[in-house]
Amino acid sequence: MPRPAHLGRLEINFMQLDPVETSPDDARRYAELGVDRLLLHPLPLEDPADVEAFLQRHADLPC
Repeated sequence: MPRPAHLGRLEINFMQLDPVETSPDDARRYAELGVDRLLLHPLPLEDPADVEAFLQRHADLPC
């Protein structure tokens, strides 16, 4: 059954909770699969320096 047009496009979000690093190739593969928004969660969150390092490592992922 097709999605009714009045509902608009179905957005697909994926939140990766595994602390494994996500590469630019991984992000592109998610996009090819139809993911509209890839949310990366820096774990653990206890140390602000770890969160900052995580954000720096992932800053160049394709949008």
